[in-house]
Amino acid sequence: MALISVVISGTAFYNQRLFGDFGLQIFYFISGIYGWLYWNKKKGKVFTVTKMPSKHYAPIILSIIIQAIVYYYLLHYFKSDQILMDAILTSCSFTCTFMMAKKWVENWMLWIIIDAACFYTSSKIYLLMPCSMDFLV
Repeated sequence: MALISVVISGTAFYNQRLFGDFGLQIFYFISGIYGWLYWNKKKGKVFTVTKMPSKHYAPIILSIIIQAIVYYYLLHYFKSDQILMDAILTSCSFTCTFMMAKKWVENWMLWIIIDAACFYTSSKIYLLMPCSMDFLV
């Protein structure tokens, strides 16, 4: 079901020229398949969530900034809509996905911020607005 949602969202983002979000959907589709295969191998094993070590805060923030700059220029080249917001949200989303893979609890705070901002950027995509609100609850 999640993969179907990603395909539908990706189509909507592409049609609205939100190419950063469209690229994320491709990434999420591949990650979804990987995660499904990976977690099927790990059934029954302990799942531990930890706090992110403080030494990683600066590199995470720097990573978001560098990615946002790169994505800004890529999205500008492809004539995306809402370039700055799309670049920032894309960089935060890729970084947050990395934080999830590391099982750092702080990823949820970042996801809440991203989802609130996505509610703003998806305001032209009426069918996705409830999804953004649902993630916030």
